[in-house]
Amino acid sequence: MSVLEEAIRLAVSAHAGQTDKANRPYILHPLQVMFAVERAYNQNPMPGYLTGVLVYTLEEMMIAGVLHDVSEDVPAYSLSYMLAVFGAKIHEILDGVTRRKTETYKEFILRACQNGGSRLIKLEDVNINLGRIHLLPVTEQSIKRRYEDAKRVLTTEFSLGESFKPLRASVR
Repeated sequence: MSVLEEAIRLAVSAHAGQTDKANRPYILHPLQVMFAVERAYNQNPMPGYLTGVLVYTLEEMMIAGVLHDVSEDVPAYSLSYMLAVFGAKIHEILDGVTRRKTETYKEFILRACQNGGSRLIKLEDVNINLGRIHLLPVTEQSIKRRYEDAKRVLTTEFSLGESFKPLRASVR
């Protein structure tokens, strides 16, 4: 079994029985992210804000794409576990897309931008979530602005040393 197949099996197992806010099997989301990452990785020319992704192979990006929510959603599959099973490169990408309990959403998005692989996966995650807003109950649709702000940050070229404030202060 290839490492990608192993990652897909782990994601299926980790998300078994979970549903999203639209009551669909949750595993569909990480699979969508994986395939969106594959399409974006093969895009030519690649936008400047994504050039940092090229330090990773397509397979590494697809593995991280399908696993992007596992460590955050399933405590048994911690980032340490991912490091032991999938190695340092996958771990560093996953670390960038796993929100820490102490972070605001803005801090999390800015940290995801520090790694090209994490940035691409989070961007595709946000794009998919934006495309599914209409499936959410009306009470959940207010999250759209947060995703739009995150997308603006993720698609903007900027030096990490800059003071960058496109996320509204009210977005936490």
